[in-house]
Amino acid sequence: MASIRMKANRNAAQSAAVAITLALIVGRHCDAFSLFGAKSQAKSPAETTQGSTGARELSPEDVRAVEKHMKLGDAYFERKDYTNALIEYQYVIKLDPRNYKAHFMLGKVLVAMVDYQEALKEFQIVAELRPRSSDSHFMLAEVQRLQGHYKEAIQQYRQSLKLDSRNALAHAYLAECYRMREGYRPAIAHLKKAIAIDPKLVVPHMILGQCYVSDRQPNRGLEQLRKAIELAPDDAVTHTRYAQALGKLGKWNDALPQFVRAVDLDPRYPDAHVGLSWALAHTGRLDEALKEARQAVALAPNSPDAQANLAWIYQQKGDHQAAVTHYKLALKIDPRNPQLHRALGLALSDNGDLNGAIAELLVTSRMLPNDYEVRLGLQSLMQRRPQN
Repeated sequence: MASIRMKANRNAAQSAAVAITLALIVGRHCDAFSLFGAKSQAKSPAETTQGSTGARELSPEDVRAVEKHMKLGDAYFERKDYTNALIEYQYVIKLDPRNYKAHFMLGKVLVAMVDYQEALKEFQIVAELRPRSSDSHFMLAEVQRLQGHYKEAIQQYRQSLKLDSRNALAHAYLAECYRMREGYRPAIAHLKKAIAIDPKLVVPHMILGQCYVSDRQPNRGLEQLRKAIELAPDDAVTHTRYAQALGKLGKWNDALPQFVRAVDLDPRYPDAHVGLSWALAHTGRLDEALKEARQAVALAPNSPDAQANLAWIYQQKGDHQAAVTHYKLALKIDPRNPQLHRALGLALSDNGDLNGAIAELLVTSRMLPNDYEVRLGLQSLMQRRPQN
């Protein structure tokens, strides 16, 4: 069981990095992608509706209302007032159901609110309305990546790149999906393409750094991550990624000030709090780690990574019942994640629920049929179960 537990901890650390570029979608580095900002290059509301097959023509009064509420939604979005932005975009869609910009922006709002399932629906509508739009496939892929559905995301990134091969971010995030599936060679190839297209884009350097670290080239990896900080010294994301890499190398004392810097730069960035909690836990400061993990959940209650991280901290403190509760919450959000089923199984075992633990590892083994450590862990639990 020790081997499977170590692997679960490594995977939890990896999972905490999945959503780290969320801020890039909802506004950070928006100059790198034409539709990332609120002021996208959309047609007027009248053009949008009249150009859609079978769509009704808006009255002049409705056109004015759509324009008014789109501007209000954009203003709220720029101020990160996502609740009011959501209300405005939903009102526009009620007036003009085929307004692709409203669906696009509503999708971005939902991503910012970490409601990936609803965001996915909006971007699917955008893709139906604009099937030849590279941006629509890109955003579909982004939500799938944030959900941890890398296989599906890879297909959408590829489709986006077929329509626009010069989209550096699409190359970078396609590489991120390969990285999360441990496909470092194709990941590095796409990252080099992204950097060739736009050498000053931060994201490829961050992901390339993590690829090198995972591929046992730590010096090259840290060099790329320091390059990312050089390009964006006041960005919480770059410091968080660098700190995560240091942690992966076991350099938690070096990682700690980087996570602290990230939190200082953006106190509302949940992944910075997740990372800081990990660094504090690994340096023996569990009470402070729990505080940071709770803050991450408060900022992103719908994030499976934040919930799983809080569960892991509770495990380190010996509160196995609380760990079970938060792993279950994470699985409600992301039921297809085998690593969460694995982690829940271990927490249930620690909490004395052998039957529950066996059930979760059986689910994990079906999802990961070739994982030898899962099979060993399952056998160990079966041997411990009392015989009737």
